[in-house]
Amino acid sequence: MWAPTIRHYEGLFYVIVCVAASPRGCVVFTARDPAGPWSDGVTIDGVIGIDPDLAWDETGTAYVTYSDLELDGTLVVAHRGILQARADLVGGRLLEKPRRLWSGTGLVAPDGPHLYRRDGYWYLLIAEGGSGFAHAVSIACGPGIEGPLVGAPGNPVLSPSGTGSPVGCAGHADLVRGPHGDDLLVLLATRKAGSHSPLGRETFVTGVEWDDGWPKPAPVELNPRSQPLEEYFDFADDNALADPGWLAVGRTPAEIASAGERPGHLTVRAVSGGLGAFRPDFIGRSWTVRVAGDEVLLRIETDHPPLGPPWTGAGDRIRLIVADESGTETHLAELDGRFWAAETAAPFTGRVAGMFAEEGVVRFAHCRYQGEGHS
Repeated sequence: MWAPTIRHYEGLFYVIVCVAASPRGCVVFTARDPAGPWSDGVTIDGVIGIDPDLAWDETGTAYVTYSDLELDGTLVVAHRGILQARADLVGGRLLEKPRRLWSGTGLVAPDGPHLYRRDGYWYLLIAEGGSGFAHAVSIACGPGIEGPLVGAPGNPVLSPSGTGSPVGCAGHADLVRGPHGDDLLVLLATRKAGSHSPLGRETFVTGVEWDDGWPKPAPVELNPRSQPLEEYFDFADDNALADPGWLAVGRTPAEIASAGERPGHLTVRAVSGGLGAFRPDFIGRSWTVRVAGDEVLLRIETDHPPLGPPWTGAGDRIRLIVADESGTETHLAELDGRFWAAETAAPFTGRVAGMFAEEGVVRFAHCRYQGEGHS
């Protein structure tokens, strides 16, 4: 499920998302409280694409605006730009044939549309350029929600491409009001470790000023942690997996691991065919991990790339280490981190470390993370 949009209208929270290449299609979920419970969802028939947005005009009519990307499994059949239609969110149907809306400046893959009403005008914010180095944020404006819309003279209004910034691939933004009443742009971007991005796309935020009716986002900057970070999970605690940072592939962490099967341990069973399976028996977090089992300590260490300009192509180093009960350490391998980075391994998510069962039953006593050096 790519790029859900969350909105609030007349006492209800809405989440709209397209389940790509699935019969479920575009689904709208509702809740009175964002913490839940949420509805089972209503499919909006007729929306074929990704990245749907939900907005209501002055009369309360709902509009779904989306990127018309048609997929056949994982293969792209067509990409027709940004489309929009009025929708019946209760009955689950479009009320008209989708119309073409503004689709950017001509860069590839216009997607991630979001509509806003401000000072009597409607603004359409989109991503274009693809999710890689050319990713950008562009905006258009017009008198009505259905257009016509005219692009900003300075489009794209945000793009780090060619700037030398350590923050790259910035795009897919949403305009929000901050806690102090200021306008903020929440977006996806990557940060470099040498020439590559080990953590893939992360969430960033930057300030927005307005000039002659157009938003002017500030350049996206790093905000590194000034102090070392340590996280520790003791699996003697039955609630150790309740932290929302845990993730699994295609399932919830609780479907992969059990904290109550053996006291003091987290039990992971290999039932899906190992790490190479479509849905491996794996739980993890987006950090480097130290895992203690019954008999050995397994450790993954990463170091920043050697100092030098990013065009040297150096990656960070990953070391796999095992220590026995006496404390004797054995270095199993040292790997080039470029092969576990967003630019090489996968375009969306980055490196995830965690625990898995290749075969049989594996039990873990605790899990610790230590990060320092601007990690």
